[in-house]
Amino acid sequence: MKKITFNPPVQTLTTGQYPATIFEIDPDDVGDGVGGRVVTPGMGDIVVAWNDVGICRGTVDSSNLDPRKPEVAAVIEQLKQARNQ
Repeated sequence: MKKITFNPPVQTLTTGQYPATIFEIDPDDVGDGVGGRVVTPGMGDIVVAWNDVGICRGTVDSSNLDPRKPEVAAVIEQLKQARNQ
């Protein structure tokens, strides 16, 4: 299955209150699946990937997403549904 792009991208805040933008989901990426960017105070604007519970790979915990936030929960639900097709 191909990547699903969000237009407009989904805007949210990470658990560390950093601005985050979710651009796409990739149902075939079983390790992560959610792609986007985070603006961090130390590293600036970085490309990141989150898994289906909001954990951000390769960065600090404050770049994680809260899966209970409605906008994040909706993205994760779309990812799970796409994986089950």
